[in-house]
Amino acid sequence: VQGNLDGGIQETPSDSPTVDRHSVKLALSIAACMQWKVRTMDVSAAFLQGKKIDRLVHVEPPKECKKAGVVWRLKKGLYGLREASRLWFEELSAYLEAKGGQKMLGDEAVFLFFRQDKLVGIVCVHVDDIIATGDQQFHEDVVEEIKKRFKISKDQEGNFTYTGMSIWTDSKGNVHLNQNKYIDEMEEIPKGIEDNMTDEKCKALIRQAVGKLLYLNLTRPDISFKINLLSRLTPGENQQDKVKQARELIDEIKKTKLEIQYGPLGSLDSLYLEICLLY
Repeated sequence: VQGNLDGGIQETPSDSPTVDRHSVKLALSIAACMQWKVRTMDVSAAFLQGKKIDRLVHVEPPKECKKAGVVWRLKKGLYGLREASRLWFEELSAYLEAKGGQKMLGDEAVFLFFRQDKLVGIVCVHVDDIIATGDQQFHEDVVEEIKKRFKISKDQEGNFTYTGMSIWTDSKGNVHLNQNKYIDEMEEIPKGIEDNMTDEKCKALIRQAVGKLLYLNLTRPDISFKINLLSRLTPGENQQDKVKQARELIDEIKKTKLEIQYGPLGSLDSLYLEICLLY
């Protein structure tokens, strides 16, 4: 729908939590430590499975169903409607909390599940993409019930892609995380392109490169410092040289593909004790 034509757009709440990427890494590290299986689910037409709209919204029917003098009143959120994502999250959130999930402090899109005061499962939500990890009973009691309650178009385990990240579990239970596909698809900066460019065009090219590189901070902390240097605006700095630095950094990343691996580190109790001792 054309949400920009909605007269009540300014007064309608639209905020909708999405899981922080670092929370996903935390969930994967716990999964590897506890030897839990990790799976992802994609909800089909998620906005249509959200809560009902609590205000009047009328839309013009598509041309295949159009009749003179007839408009439709929406019952559920559609893509483009300001609160559609919020209505879907509220529906899923209410269901997960009814199943015993507790929102994690600092990230409302992460739901923690406990049994006898012990963590047994985690659900991370990014709009209609869900990551779930936990023990076998958690998968039976919660994950399988999610699949019954909502229409799921994808349910993968062991090796899958989640919000642009490749996640896979090896035979030893180690969880691997990389963005190599994203790196492969990243465009290179042609050699010599900066020779005939003005400073402003060079800056625009650098900003574009930095924007793409920043997304790699999640799995490539080794390049964080170089990206930070590249993003700095120093008065009088030669912009053509910065374009060369961006090209060299992209070339380096494409030649040195790395990944993060999480493995068993001991029980959660021992890990908690070690962390406390550091302070």
